[in-house]
Amino acid sequence: MLGQTIKNHRVFWLTTLFVAGVLLLKALVDGTLGQIGPDSDDGMRLVQIRDLLGGQNWFDLTQYRLGPQGGVEMHWSRLVDLPILLLIKLFDLFMPAQQAEALAIIIWPIVCAIMVIYGVFVGARNLGASLTQPITALLLFIALIGYFRFIPGAIDHHNFQLGLIAISIGYALDPDRRAKSYAITAVGMALSLAIGSEVYPFIAVLCGFFALQWLFDPVPSRKGTVAMGLGFSIALLLIFIGTIAPENYTQIHCDSYSIITFLACSIGGIGLAVSARYFSNRSFKFRLGSLILLAIACGLVLILQGPQCLSNPLDALPEDVKSQWLDNISEAQPVYADKKNIWSRAPYYLGTAFLALWISIVQIRRKDRVFVYGLTGSLLAMGILLVFYQVRFYVFGHIVSLFVLAAWVGQIYLNGKQKDGPNIKYTGALAASIPLFWGLPGLMFTPIDQSIEDVKDNKKICYSEAVMGEIAALDPGMFISISNDAPKLLLNTPHHVLSGNYHRNVVGISDGMKIMKSTPEEALPILQKHKVKYFYLCRQLSHFNEYKTHLPDSLTAQLLEQNMPDYFEKAFPDLEEGQVSVYRFKG
Repeated sequence: MLGQTIKNHRVFWLTTLFVAGVLLLKALVDGTLGQIGPDSDDGMRLVQIRDLLGGQNWFDLTQYRLGPQGGVEMHWSRLVDLPILLLIKLFDLFMPAQQAEALAIIIWPIVCAIMVIYGVFVGARNLGASLTQPITALLLFIALIGYFRFIPGAIDHHNFQLGLIAISIGYALDPDRRAKSYAITAVGMALSLAIGSEVYPFIAVLCGFFALQWLFDPVPSRKGTVAMGLGFSIALLLIFIGTIAPENYTQIHCDSYSIITFLACSIGGIGLAVSARYFSNRSFKFRLGSLILLAIACGLVLILQGPQCLSNPLDALPEDVKSQWLDNISEAQPVYADKKNIWSRAPYYLGTAFLALWISIVQIRRKDRVFVYGLTGSLLAMGILLVFYQVRFYVFGHIVSLFVLAAWVGQIYLNGKQKDGPNIKYTGALAASIPLFWGLPGLMFTPIDQSIEDVKDNKKICYSEAVMGEIAALDPGMFISISNDAPKLLLNTPHHVLSGNYHRNVVGISDGMKIMKSTPEEALPILQKHKVKYFYLCRQLSHFNEYKTHLPDSLTAQLLEQNMPDYFEKAFPDLEEGQVSVYRFKG
C-alpha cells in the first residue's frame, strides 16, 4: 500500500532521514549522544538487558539487585529487550562491547520513531492525504523531535509501543479493508498489548471497531475481519509461548501479559474470525447475538479466572505507598493536578486531540467514511479521557491526531490551491495542528520554571563519573536512597538497592520511605532488617531537602545537617564540593 506511494514520492524517506538527523544532532549538541536516556526506566531497561547478556534466563524477569533480599520480579516484557539485545550483539562483532551498547541505544529510539512515521504515512494516505505528504511530514517532524521518548538513549518501552500502535492504526484505516492490512494491524496490536498494559484501552477500541464494522457492514468486511481475528490470536499465542516459562503458564498477572490476557483476547479474536467467516450472510440480529455471546464469553473468563484484573493494579498498593510514592510521580497524575502550569500544559496535552476529535465527528455527520472516522474519534476520545486519569497518556492523543489532522490540513490546502492558491485558512489549520500552538498562550503567562534546568544540572553532580566510580569501588552491599536513584546505582555499580520506582517492589518502597522519614533510632531496626550497608545522599536533589523542611528530626534531615548517628561512618570523603555523601553502616 505505502510502497507505491514511497516509490513515487521521496517524502517518506526524506522525513525519516531528517527526523533521524535532527534527533542525532540534538543529542550531540546536548552532549548526551551514546548515554542512556533521561527517564529512570531507560536505565532500568539497560540493567535488564545487561543481566540477560550476563547469563540471566530469558524467562526470568527478576531484578535480583532491586528490593529486599531475593530481588523483585519486574512486570516488563522481554519483547522490548530483544531488538536492543540483537543490535548490541550485531555491533559487538565489529567493535568493543561498550561502544556496541552505546550505538545500540542510539539507534533503537530512532527505529521506533521511523515506525511512527511509517504508520502515520500509511494512515494519512488511507484518509486521503497521499497528495499532500509534505504536510504529514511537517506535522510528524514537529511531534517526534519534541518528544523525549525518541531521543537517542531513550530505550524504555513507550516508544516501541507508540510505533506499533501507529502502524496498527495506519493499516486499520485501510478503506479497502484488505486482509493483509488487517493482519498487520492484528500483529501490531498483539505486540503492543504484550509489552505493557497502558495500551489495553486503545486495543479494546480497535477490537470494538473491527467487531462493529463487521456487524453493520459484514460482507465487505468479512475477509479482513477473519484475518484480524486469526492474526491477533496466533500472534498472542506465539508471544505467550515465547516470553512466558512453561511453569508459569497458569500464573495470573494483572499488570503484565499472562494467561488471563491471552485467554480473554484469544477467545475474542478466534470468535470474531469464526463469526465473520460463517455468519456474514446471516441477519443483523443473528450477528449481533453472536457478538453479544462472544463478549459474554470473554467477560466470563475475566470474572471467573481473574476478577482482580478488572480494577487498576495500582489500587492494590498499600495506602502509604500510594500517598507518599505514587502520588508524587508526576506522569501518573491527572492533567488538572499540576495547577501551577495547568493553563499551558493542559491545552498542549489536549488541544490537537480535541481538534481531531471534532473533525472526526464532523466527518461522521457528513457520512464520510463513517467507520474510519468512527475509529479515530473513539481512539481520540479514549486518549482524552485517560489524560484526565494520568497525564502520560497525552502522547497517544498526539499520535492519533496526526492521522486526522494531516488529511484535514491537506484537504484545505488542495481546496485553496484549486481556487486562488493557499490562503489564511490553510495557514491557520496547519498552526492549529501543532500542539505548541495550543500551549503557547498559557505559556506566555506562566513563569519560567528554572527548576527543570536545575534538576538537569543537579543530576550531573549527583551521578557524576567521579561519584559513581567511588561508589562502584566499595564492597558490594545494600543501598538506601530515594527511589529515583535506583537505576543509576544499579547501572553504574555492583550494589543492591532497596527502593526503586517499580510498583511490585512494595516492601522496598515502603520500608525505604520509613527509613528516610523516621528518626535515627526508629530507622535502625529497619536498616538491620534489610541488611542495609550504605546510605546515599545528594544535597542537590530537592527530594532530599524536602525531608529537612518537613521532617527535621528524620534520619535524612539529620544527615543533611551533617549529624551522623553512631551507627554510620563516612564511606569516603564527601564529593562534588561536599554535595554527595555516602554513609556506611557499622553494625
